[in-house]
Amino acid sequence: MEHMLGDLGSKIKQHINLYANLSQQILIHLKDYPTIHVVF
Repeated sequence: MEHMLGDLGSKIKQHINLYANLSQQILIHLKDYPTIHVVF
């Protein structure tokens, strides 16, 4: 059971890292459009 939770935790961390990188890239692109405000 702990092993499954460990795998799940690592997968969640991977998804969080992916989302963080993606949102970072989106924010970088949005700097070209100052009229757009992104609310997280």
